[in-house]
Amino acid sequence: MKAKSPKKQSDQVSSEAFRNAMSLLNAPVFLVTTDGHFGRHGLTVSEICSVSLSPPTLLFCINRDNRSYEAF
Repeated sequence: MKAKSPKKQSDQVSSEAFRNAMSLLNAPVFLVTTDGHFGRHGLTVSEICSVSLSPPTLLFCINRDNRSYEAF
């Protein structure tokens, strides 16, 4: 697996854009994805919340029995 380069400043989300996006969340289910060390994985979660604007951070919980747990 090839190493990923660090994100460039232009790839990061601004605090204002993150705040605006969070204000629009109203869906009962969210799709969460990752493309990390274990490859691409995704799952649906029923609740998500913002933790911080700087850096933009989201919180969601995954049951340890979920098959995607290790990937996240």
